[in-house]
Amino acid sequence: MRRTREDAETTRLSLLRAAGKVFSERGFAATRLSEIAKEANVTRGAIYWHFGNKKRLFNELIREKITPFFELIDGVISEDIGPIEKLRAVMVKTASNFESDSDFKTSQQLEFIVTGMMGRENSIKTYLDREAARLKSAFTLVVEEGQARGEIDDRFDASDIISHLVIFLRGITFML
Repeated sequence: MRRTREDAETTRLSLLRAAGKVFSERGFAATRLSEIAKEANVTRGAIYWHFGNKKRLFNELIREKITPFFELIDGVISEDIGPIEKLRAVMVKTASNFESDSDFKTSQQLEFIVTGMMGRENSIKTYLDREAARLKSAFTLVVEEGQARGEIDDRFDASDIISHLVIFLRGITFML
């Protein structure tokens, strides 16, 4: 039976959903492709057809799941609100999305897995590092604007403030 593009995309999305569940529960090293295939109710061959191997599947999963987080932050930063409100909105939206959105929660769990494999996973590390640097630059501009307006104490370096915010956010998501 010949499969349509829609069927192929449905299978691909099913595999990504299953991979997110299994990787977030078991980690990268302990996950077997057969477990993902079973969770998606497909054969391992479908994984090889769509992704080639476990590493490529994991990389695609990271991009699919973490990109919406970066887009959420971009959306907040681009809002026409003051710097303090932007920083507050990032904190609130991150925490509320973590509790209410299972895909968002999976993305954060996967990011912790990636952090543990950084030395071995260069392509995904490059992607995450690039996006993190871009967000850090955007946040730095927000903090500097707040300092220029007198809303944020200018005795503190903007990059130190951003580092503390990131540590806080990662701590919150780790605890949740």
